[in-house]
Amino acid sequence: MSGRDLGFDEPPSALVSYSHRDRGWTRRQAEVWRATVLGFATLLCEMGIDAELDQFHEHDLDVDWNRFGVDAVQNLDFVLLAVSSAYRERWEGRNNPTEGAGTVREVDELLGQFNEDQSRFRKRVKVVVLPGATVDDIPVQLRGLNRFQLDELTEEAMENLYRTLTGQPAAPKPKLGPLRPMPPRGIGADHAQAVHAADEDATESRQDLDLQIDLARINANLFTMPPEVRREAEFGEPIRPVVRAARELLAERDAILRQLATSRAMHLGRLQADSDTQLTEREMAVLRFMPTMLSNREIAEELLVSVNTVKTHIRQIYTKLGAQDRRDAVRLARRAGLLPVPDEG
Repeated sequence: MSGRDLGFDEPPSALVSYSHRDRGWTRRQAEVWRATVLGFATLLCEMGIDAELDQFHEHDLDVDWNRFGVDAVQNLDFVLLAVSSAYRERWEGRNNPTEGAGTVREVDELLGQFNEDQSRFRKRVKVVVLPGATVDDIPVQLRGLNRFQLDELTEEAMENLYRTLTGQPAAPKPKLGPLRPMPPRGIGADHAQAVHAADEDATESRQDLDLQIDLARINANLFTMPPEVRREAEFGEPIRPVVRAARELLAERDAILRQLATSRAMHLGRLQADSDTQLTEREMAVLRFMPTMLSNREIAEELLVSVNTVKTHIRQIYTKLGAQDRRDAVRLARRAGLLPVPDEG
């Protein structure tokens, strides 16, 4: 496939900018580094990128080394910075002034382009970490640029860089579709009803708490009275003042108990109407055994399930009915019509 097939009038071009050697390297290390950079540039060419490298022109008769790197920085599509400890020194101006003049000229030209158009600079300049280099070799000023770390010089390792240079993203953004009309939400009757129901629940909960507090106060006052006074208030004639006071407390207590019972019944009515809190078929099966004297293990044997399963269903029943224990659950279930009420006769 040619560059024209991919939409390019000409193949993308790139300068591979690098430093030949570090003053701390041995001659062998410098040769290995030059060979690595040469292998990288060669692979680019083999993959259709028109890469330029000084090593390709070392034996040209008319090359102007004072202009070679600068012209490439000015005219090619991309500049690929093959970083190394030596390159970082030259970029940051810490190199020996008698070394690396070619790289320094390229750096100066790049800095000038950065000052003129930062957006264009970021699009054209890419940092490449070749085998033998590390991310610590990237100059601090360049650490915000796209970087490509190549652990080996293969087409597979080059994929991300190659996609960037050729404009072939792995996950292209899809075409923008039409907007979908959406109906209003949160302002309709259903929402208003839900908010109202929530407000009612909160109000009723506060009212029930107040009633419970009053009930506790009354029971505490009754407890301080002698037993004979409480019995006389319940079954006798309230002649003495203390008995009349006890009778009034008992009447107030009964009124509160009736209010709490009414509130609980209303709550259970809403539970029945709410599909999310209705008992499941399995929970109903367990509920039918709860009025009996059977233990959880015996209920499990009857239903051919484990004891833990029965315990889980019972916890769900307590939660959905608002019950405190098994006896309370049976009472509330009967009141809600989930269990038959036994004949008193």
